[in-house]
Amino acid sequence: MLLAGAIALGGSIAPTVDPQPDVGSVQLTAGAIRSGVVRSAESLQLTGSVTNSSQQVIEAAVAAAYLPKTELKDAEDLDSWLEDATSAGDENLGNALASTPLGDLGMGQIRSFGLSIPADALEGYGAGTVILPVIVQVTSGEVVIASWKTTATLIGQTPTAVSLSIVTPVTAPPDKSGLLSAEQLELLTSPGGALYRQLEIASGHNLALGIDPMVLASIRILGDDAPEAATNWLEAMAALPNDSFALSYADANQGLALQAGAGTPLSPLGIRSPLEGADSSGDDSSATAPSTSGSLGVLTEWSFSISDLSWPAPVSLRSEDARLLAKVGVQRLLLDDRQSKSSSADTANVQFKDLDGLNASLVDHTLSQLVDLAARANTMAEQNDALARFGAYLAAKVESGVGQFIIALNRDDSGLGARVEEALGAIESIPLASLAPLSTVIAAPSGESTFVSKELDPKRVSAAKAILEAEAQVTSFSTVVDQPELLNWPRRLALLALFSQSWASSEAGWTTATEQFLDDSADILNSVHIPDGSTITLLQEKGNLPIAVANELSFPVTVFIRAKPDRAILDVLEDRVELKIEANSQAKAAVPVQSIANGTVLTRLSLESRSGVEISAPTFVELNVQAGWETAATIVLAIAILLIFVAGIWRTVLRRRRSAQSGRES
Repeated sequence: MLLAGAIALGGSIAPTVDPQPDVGSVQLTAGAIRSGVVRSAESLQLTGSVTNSSQQVIEAAVAAAYLPKTELKDAEDLDSWLEDATSAGDENLGNALASTPLGDLGMGQIRSFGLSIPADALEGYGAGTVILPVIVQVTSGEVVIASWKTTATLIGQTPTAVSLSIVTPVTAPPDKSGLLSAEQLELLTSPGGALYRQLEIASGHNLALGIDPMVLASIRILGDDAPEAATNWLEAMAALPNDSFALSYADANQGLALQAGAGTPLSPLGIRSPLEGADSSGDDSSATAPSTSGSLGVLTEWSFSISDLSWPAPVSLRSEDARLLAKVGVQRLLLDDRQSKSSSADTANVQFKDLDGLNASLVDHTLSQLVDLAARANTMAEQNDALARFGAYLAAKVESGVGQFIIALNRDDSGLGARVEEALGAIESIPLASLAPLSTVIAAPSGESTFVSKELDPKRVSAAKAILEAEAQVTSFSTVVDQPELLNWPRRLALLALFSQSWASSEAGWTTATEQFLDDSADILNSVHIPDGSTITLLQEKGNLPIAVANELSFPVTVFIRAKPDRAILDVLEDRVELKIEANSQAKAAVPVQSIANGTVLTRLSLESRSGVEISAPTFVELNVQAGWETAATIVLAIAILLIFVAGIWRTVLRRRRSAQSGRES
């Protein structure tokens, strides 16, 4: 009886557990199929996905769809509506137009569902194009567990399709050398590789191709040693009918370079084959003058259908940067539309009145982002939602009078997305737009616009400035190398690789790579130097001062040595002494000097290139000048000899005197 009472009492005081999870612990996504476009007399089909991230079971969950009484007339209305997609706010939802039971949702469980809003619920919206706000909710009993806002586009009649051009980059993942190796090319151009996939997607869709010259040069410079997969890829690319244009080498962010202090857009100085100049021991000292299978122009040559077009990184140019690009020959910018301000936006092409009429074709930032979201979606519901938003924004822009659009696919190291082909297929089937070649779109008339100048992140600009300064120092230092291009050409390629836009989504990786570049630059600047030594004793009045110089580079150098004593007790007879040093070796120079007086003198030793550039930090050597001992010793020796001679004569004289005296006595 006591035990039963205790159990009953314990049960009566046990805390109650709220059967419902906290709001926000359930994730919901929903979107309409067919890019959200629905015609009159058709039902609106939605797909959704709900994830129970709470620590409780959701009982008897139900998904329902609503069409709230909210007007969405333009892109600004859409921005406002979709700003907080997970909140239904104070919307007047009315009755659910479609619902489906989901059953119990266990902890961590994901469940997909479909909803169909009947055609009669869409009547009364008129005969034109109407953007519909859609809300999907998941409830358990009377409690709303999660909400999701999306859109749909109702077209009452067949609309006039506008021109839509899609641009995609043909680029490699981030690289630190600026020239892809045979091993990298093998991986990238074989099935599953990034370049292989870009080719595959481009061949299946009418995409304009922005081609990185680095990829072309990397394959061609290997000649017969290029992987078969890479040469096959190059041939297949050449056979494509797609529009194409050249990117900067390594797809370098020219806006970043210009804002970091580069006086002109960055480009390669030359390209040296990685197969040249190394003997069997790995010593590059026998390297001949850099040669390639052709000149830089031959290595990067391509039959581009669009010339003089520059595709900067999104929102990366200041007004002065755009002017400089125009000055060096760029006739048209492929520009993010956030850098243009125009009162009339009926075309993708603009002419900047404040930049002396510079032409630009504008990439629609919003539509491009939505395509990227669709390409990276984890579920079908996420992709449908992104594409439905794409359809709604496209409809809103078309209704506002825009007749042309350019969309750009992603160009950083995160790639094009696993679902990019599905996204492209859905866009191609939208009745609101018709895919058109980029060359056709940019040939259309231009509207007048004002350029919107943009400053990049100061931290990134500062880092870029540091690597530009490091390259400038190495370029100055390279005058010590018998063939400066052996050093300068690869360093410029490495620099261009660091400015590649493929680093955009990898801040940590880029920081590590730039730090490595700076460390390598410091090592180069210290590679030719005078090793530390002990005090040198100079025992001659006139002679040679031996100076050792080390060369840690993989190619020969020629240095000129200057010696400057801090006291006038030593006179340097030759101002600059030339010394040639082979790769990875050490040599000694003989600096002619003359002592003026004995003593200790601190001598500054410096190295210069042929052009007078100081190489490495000066070295100070302590000289112990004891040259006067020679004169003193000579005098002492002469006196000693003289004394011996005089002593001999004196002895001879004394001996003769004694002999004469002895004769007289006898």
